[in-house]
Amino acid sequence: MQLLSVVVPVYNSEETIERCIKSIIRQTYDKLEIMIVDDGSTDQSYEISKRLADNDTRIKVLKREHLGVMPARKAGVSQASGEYIAFVDSDDWIEDTYFEHMMEDIEGIDVVITEHYVVEQNERQKDDIFQRHIEEGVYSGNGMKEVLQKAVSPNGIDCCLWNRVCRTSFVKSSVNRIPDAVYLMEDYAISVQVLLMADKVRICNKGGGGLSLSYK
Repeated sequence: MQLLSVVVPVYNSEETIERCIKSIIRQTYDKLEIMIVDDGSTDQSYEISKRLADNDTRIKVLKREHLGVMPARKAGVSQASGEYIAFVDSDDWIEDTYFEHMMEDIEGIDVVITEHYVVEQNERQKDDIFQRHIEEGVYSGNGMKEVLQKAVSPNGIDCCLWNRVCRTSFVKSSVNRIPDAVYLMEDYAISVQVLLMADKVRICNKGGGGLSLSYK
């Protein structure tokens, strides 16, 4: 069982951070290290995170001055010791089997990408990447061209960080190339670089289990 590092950047998320962290704690895949990076919150986000960390030794809470999401991500990535890394946004949550499904048959895989749901005004709507003309399966060699094309296409795979597990060494290399001042589409910049380094990517669709949920 591979150690998975989970990075959660937080800024003034007191209304959602407890739900987010608890969804990670409940994962059926429990070989985790969880880095909560508080980016200088002025609300109770840090205190909530610390309270939860006091009851789970897998959680480490980093408190920083407010520098923005890119430095916060870098801080979390720099602390990651797992072979693979995942990101969860502080206003999102994940279903209990999310990481279990993502980490299945991970040996030799560089990136795993899954579907997700969007919740708006308590309405749950599936945002299904598999309806965007890319089939579930393992892609390598010439197949990586399709993954990369879909990654940069408006109608392709969401090129974000919160619906995937990536090889940590690739992410560490990628974030170090991005200036701290970048605050828009920084996840896109990281994701594209990681995909360019990847030799093998798995697209997975687990239906009712292990889905990333986004709250808006």
